[in-house]
This record gives sequence, C-alpha cells and structure tokens, in this order.
Amino acid sequence: YKNQKSLKLMIKNTPYDNKKILDLKSTEKKNKVIILPSCFFDAVGFFRYSLFPDSYSWVTYLLDVAKETNHDWYIKSHPDGMIENERVIKELKKKYPFLKILKSDTSNLTFKKNNFTSMFTYQGSACHEFEFMDIPSVIASDNVQVNYSFGKVTKTIKKFNSLIRNPNQIKSTKNKNKVYEFNYMFSFDKSPDLVKVNFLNKKISKIIEKYHITQTINQG
Repeated sequence: YKNQKSLKLMIKNTPYDNKKILDLKSTEKKNKVIILPSCFFDAVGFFRYSLFPDSYSWVTYLLDVAKETNHDWYIKSHPDGMIENERVIKELKKKYPFLKILKSDTSNLTFKKNNFTSMFTYQGSACHEFEFMDIPSVIASDNVQVNYSFGKVTKTIKKFNSLIRNPNQIKSTKNKNKVYEFNYMFSFDKSPDLVKVNFLNKKISKIIEKYHITQTINQG
C-alpha cells in the first residue's frame, strides 16, 4: 500500500507545473547553473562506476570548486525526497553562502525560462528532460541514460573541475528523437510517470500514449 501511495504521489506532483515557474531576476549577467542532487537519504543506487561514492560527497566537492567561480549556482532538492533532505540543504547553505536555494516543487520549466546554461546531477533521470529543453547536463555517476549522448558520465576529476568552472561551454546534443526514444524505453509501457509529468507538450504526449497502446496490442 505504501508503495502504491508513493507512486500516485510521484505522478501527481509534477516537476513541470506551469504555476510553479519562477522569474529569477538578476542584476548581474552571470551564467545560471542548477544543481539537482539525489535524495541524500535514499538508497545510493550505485551502478558500475562513479566519481563519488554518494550524492552528498559529490555535491560538497562540486560546491568547493563552484565557490571559486563567478557563476550563479542554484540548488533544488529532489521533489520526492525525504523530509530530512531539507535539513541537509540548509546546512549546505550555511557552508556555502553563495548557493541559492529553490523549493523542491519549483517547476523545471523555470530553468528554461531563465536561460540556465547547464544542470549538474549525480545520477538523476531528469537529464533527458533538460536535454529536451536544450539545457546540457553534467553527470558524475553511471545512470539509466548512459548509452545516450545526454547520459555520458564525467569520468575524471580534472574534467569535472573544468566543467564546473566553465558551465556555459557545455553543449547540448540537440537530438530530440533520442529523447523521445529514451522516454519510451525508460517507461517500458508500465509507468505513465514520464508522460504525465508533461515535460513534453500535449500533442507529443498523445502521440507517445498512442504508440504505447499500439505496441501493447501488437505484443499481446
């Protein structure tokens, strides 16, 4: 029952709510970068390799380098993270005063509207959604999108440092067809979550839903 309730909650709380899009005004023309950590109290979900053993060690290293840059760094905790997550975010703010905190229910469309240059994540599956918005992602751990160009892992500390210092020089692959393909493959016809969060527009979502139904009938 708890698992079913969590699934319903995950689908209901879309990270693409049009009512939660923020206007992040800035007096200085700096590169805006968003950090999307995994829930610090969730299972690590370790795959084959990673630059860091967990999301916390990753984000503290990232911020230690980021504090030496002249970019605007934002962080948004996982929308389905545990309550203790917020305590960790507040502690990070105390240690890194330059860090700007956004509420966990902030719409990801905020980052497109405000022309963010890039997104940093430990292992998050939001990578393809940001690719769809032409916001390139930096990932430090093996992940479910690794076989796609937008899921490649940053495998050396030297490279990771360079990306942190130059977030505006990261390029998006601009291959929407691969985003559509991953969206379908990741859902495997069993979870409507990636369609219902509506990072795709209604027309494309309807096409994907129709494709799901057709494939199910053909396979049945």
